[in-house]
Amino acid sequence: MNDFLSVLNDPNHWHWFVLAIILITIEVVAPGSFFLWMGVGAAVTGLVVLLSPELGFTWQLLIFCVAALVGLIAGRHFFRKTAENEGSFGLNERGAQMVGKTFIVAEAFVGGRGKIKVGDSLWIASGPDAEQGDSVKVLAVNGVMAEVEKVDP
Repeated sequence: MNDFLSVLNDPNHWHWFVLAIILITIEVVAPGSFFLWMGVGAAVTGLVVLLSPELGFTWQLLIFCVAALVGLIAGRHFFRKTAENEGSFGLNERGAQMVGKTFIVAEAFVGGRGKIKVGDSLWIASGPDAEQGDSVKVLAVNGVMAEVEKVDP
């Protein structure tokens, strides 16, 4: 028992590396990215202790806290920017993927209603009268109906 408590008073670099592995392993199992940055902080602390083994536990703990906090803030900033740059791909929102794209009229628009060919399927659409084969641009999608405008050839 005294050996265990002595580790808490004077951890070396291996203890920090083991903690980093444990925290990163928890990250694999748990959702989010909190434990990843804690693990990075532990690994950074392990490297600092490896280079400066005379550091006391208080300094090691301070380095761990700062490294984990900086990693957490930087990681959140990076992942937020990445998500904003990638945008929404409209996963499971096929209608949202169609907005702004041009399609061919499959069934003529009569009285403001017709069908457009989207890939290998037909979509009900509303818009100005158009003949089969005309090009239309999707402005919006409401439920299963696309709102379109005629595009000049």
